[in-house]
Amino acid sequence: MPYVLGVDVGSGHTTAALNRHDEDEVWVLPLDAVTPSVHSVLYLTDDDAVLVGRDALARAEAEPDRVARGFVDRIGDPVPPLVGGRPCPAEVLTAALVCWVVDRAAEIEGDGPERVVLTHPASWGPHRRALLDGALRQAGLPDVLLLPKPVAAAETHAAGHPVAAGDAVAVCDLGEHTGCGAVTHLGPAGFELVSRAEAGEHVAGARFDDALVAHVLAELERAPADLDPEDEDVRAVLAELRAACRTAKETLSSATEAVVPTPLLGPPSSVLIPRSRFEELIAPAVHRTVDMLLQAIRAAGGARVTAVTLVGGSARVPLVAELVMAASPVRVVVDADPATAVARGAALAARRAPDPSVRPVRLPEQREHVDPDAPTQPPRPPVEVAPLDVPLRGARRWRSAGRARRRAG
Repeated sequence: MPYVLGVDVGSGHTTAALNRHDEDEVWVLPLDAVTPSVHSVLYLTDDDAVLVGRDALARAEAEPDRVARGFVDRIGDPVPPLVGGRPCPAEVLTAALVCWVVDRAAEIEGDGPERVVLTHPASWGPHRRALLDGALRQAGLPDVLLLPKPVAAAETHAAGHPVAAGDAVAVCDLGEHTGCGAVTHLGPAGFELVSRAEAGEHVAGARFDDALVAHVLAELERAPADLDPEDEDVRAVLAELRAACRTAKETLSSATEAVVPTPLLGPPSSVLIPRSRFEELIAPAVHRTVDMLLQAIRAAGGARVTAVTLVGGSARVPLVAELVMAASPVRVVVDADPATAVARGAALAARRAPDPSVRPVRLPEQREHVDPDAPTQPPRPPVEVAPLDVPLRGARRWRSAGRARRRAG
């Protein structure tokens, strides 16, 4: 059955969802054998083959120089990431990941999507969007619709909570590595981005993990300065600790306490963390999240905000919803599956309009205006970038066949 695919490439994880024609329900695409999302990590082989997610992470310890992470955040950076000892443009790496997701969808559905909708940060201007669009076209995906993440989140909200034309929905997106507050307005062509405010990594879910790791080490009386980051065994132990703290964070979203095992760092062999202590640790970051959201609402001027929707994996943390509700004069809704809300909204967006429009963003007056496409460092000599021929034959194959079938029909 024909379908449209929504893809959300995050700094830490990538999610995808599809919406089949004549169906109201949106289905989250299983990208990993264990979870719906896949790590936004690539491993580049000698012959330019690409491994994704767990397969890439399995090679990371032995060949870290061939592993790429966080590349979507570097689109527009004049100095590209180094992978396998050579520069690889961040937009090309991102396109490779998107093509892998598209091929995964084609494998599950038996054919490729009629359209791909890919989300991007609200702060991106024409330069970054053009770079990614060009890389996608070169990779064999010429018809991808690029959509701001808050617009996609608003689409998901509207699917379960009717929004009247002219009303505005505020979005608080608390992801793994970045946080964003925005206001979207429902116009004739769909949701439009009205304003945004970003706080970067200071409010991201990874900071919650950092706070838990620091707390556990303090409880064990292990000073971080005494842990040699160059020691492979120490790195492995700390990686396990961070994963355990991430699990504890997720547990504390529904339980009143969680246990972090520490067999290699103790005694003791575990640390008990009550939710009340966890909330004390993350309270400063959550308050910054609330300030970020209110800043975006103020910047929206006369927009008629009728609801706030919380999305992103860390939106599950009860303290986030509690403090946003206390500060918001309108209804606050935590999405039922906040980690996939943006991908699901991307799949829904194509149903409302073929090309949702995006109005120019108005930043809060009290903040200095920053051009998101301007260089953040002084100009540097140009870097020679070797061509990266990512193996995307599968994506090109199904797309060519699909277009041939549509012409024949």
